[in-house]
Amino acid sequence: MPEIPLVVDDSSESITKTSKAVQILKSVGAYEDAEKAKDSKNVRRGKGKMRNRRYVNRKGPLVIYGNDNGIAKAFRNLPGVDTAPVTALNLMQVGCSFVAYHCIIKCTVHTLHLIVALHTIAPQ
Repeated sequence: MPEIPLVVDDSSESITKTSKAVQILKSVGAYEDAEKAKDSKNVRRGKGKMRNRRYVNRKGPLVIYGNDNGIAKAFRNLPGVDTAPVTALNLMQVGCSFVAYHCIIKCTVHTLHLIVALHTIAPQ
């Protein structure tokens, strides 16, 4: 993988097929992590099984996008791969996946910088 977080071209925001999403993950080298997340489905320990929380999975790559032109639909069938719009990110999505890749669409980088800058400025 060339850099962390991985910035992908804007044209990948308009894909609608899962096969194209798999090709993008393979081209950037994140598909192996998605496969590890898919293979990690195990039965949870304890009483969570009786409370409809039967399975636990490993986290995989996180895809951050600006405009949903079909990208969420393309990645939703891949287990372990999460998608999130840049305007609705939270710490649990970004901070908890240390091993997972963060694939960021190129047009969202500027929006992400603005959001971080607004939160780092202390109110007077």
